[in-house]
Amino acid sequence: MKAIPRLLPRLLLALVATTTAGLPLPSAHASPARVGNGDDGADLEHLSPLKSGSIMQARDRALALVRKLNVSGISGLGFLEPEIERSPLFLSSEDLPANLEQDQGVFHSSMQGKVFARTLSEPHAATRFYPAAKSLHADQLASLHIHEALHRALPEEVRQNEAAVSALTLAITTPGTTHDSVAAVAERWIPEAETEADEEPETEKPAAKMATELNSSAGATLAQDARVRQPSLFSYEYRRYNPAENGISTVSLRGAHVLRSDLYPFGSEQSTIGIGIEGSVVQGSSKTWMGPLGISGRMRLWSGRGFDVGAWGMVALNVLSASELKNSPLGRDATSAGLSIRKDLRFLTIENRIGVTLPDKAKQEVGAVTYNHEFGSIVLASISAAARLGALRIGGFAELNLADNYRVSGGAFDFESGRYRLLSGGPRISYETLDFVASLSGNLLIDATQNANFDYLGNLLGQGSGQGSWVASLGVYF
Repeated sequence: MKAIPRLLPRLLLALVATTTAGLPLPSAHASPARVGNGDDGADLEHLSPLKSGSIMQARDRALALVRKLNVSGISGLGFLEPEIERSPLFLSSEDLPANLEQDQGVFHSSMQGKVFARTLSEPHAATRFYPAAKSLHADQLASLHIHEALHRALPEEVRQNEAAVSALTLAITTPGTTHDSVAAVAERWIPEAETEADEEPETEKPAAKMATELNSSAGATLAQDARVRQPSLFSYEYRRYNPAENGISTVSLRGAHVLRSDLYPFGSEQSTIGIGIEGSVVQGSSKTWMGPLGISGRMRLWSGRGFDVGAWGMVALNVLSASELKNSPLGRDATSAGLSIRKDLRFLTIENRIGVTLPDKAKQEVGAVTYNHEFGSIVLASISAAARLGALRIGGFAELNLADNYRVSGGAFDFESGRYRLLSGGPRISYETLDFVASLSGNLLIDATQNANFDYLGNLLGQGSGQGSWVASLGVYF
């Protein structure tokens, strides 16, 4: 008689499973399985790494679900996706009885009292599956992956709370669930960190703390491998220009060496603010010049629903003196600013950029003649996309520059382009990790108004020169 209270929940669950057989229910509803964690040491032997099969396929299914719901954008759940994706998976050669306290639930053991899976409640722990798990269908196995990962991904004070983990698993795997519904459940079960700052009056909180709180309230929780965790970059690149056959420049440029340093000492992980410096050396057919000096600023404005929105600005300053400008490349100060919007999907990254370059003037001396160059304002719009294959990125971009009148006058020479367009694009392939990047790309002129080329823009650090360029670069992130 004393065993009846313990057996009654399992009998009820068996009845539910029998009456709902054949229905397309998720694992949270269709199986008397419980996802939990624990380690009694009995299953440390006879483990073999999982490389294929239904359990591995279910992990891909779980990843697709959390990415579709943008779970990484929910406060407190930022580590769930990497824990699902990176946890080492092992299969035991034999089943174990559910004799631990953590095994006694509706998500972790079978009706016969056999354990489906176990993991340790700490980040980066492995997941051990048992033969009993092979009896589960795809949806149940996907839920099992999610539940085990939650035990590792949640804040320390929550990850061992079986009620919280089960509620979050149900919220994520229930048919028809949404990002907002999962966020509502997470808000109930994941407490906000309490600090002394919470006791300070709002007017006394430093601006940096308030900015962090605003971003946290927006749900901008970051994955462990998010680029914003290591945004600073030091790089070298070489640009090989394609000279214009009928250009207006008196100097043919062959290439440029560019050294770049972007540092992000300000803001927070949710709102980074950085300052960059680019120094360049430009190669002509028979001479080398000091190229423009670039000073830039970038800021991550907002992140949500898987999108990153940022602002950027750059000033390319001509560093040549009046005497050095003789027979030199066109040198003008180019001031640009704009916005970028980026979306990272499972296997694809898409980014849109818009910007404006202000008008400016420059002078060039050729013999005894001084030529005056007047550059109109420029509107830039570009879209880029890259397939993500591990650390490899393969893709390309297209860019449209729509510019106002460009005029050159000097001596008896007077030229005006009128309003013109430059459509360019090219491929880009790169190998990128959290710490390192190497890339090869092309920016080639596809279409232009009245034989215009990049010399008309006068921005060597931006669009370049001639008919376009090929660029090879190496860099380190920190």
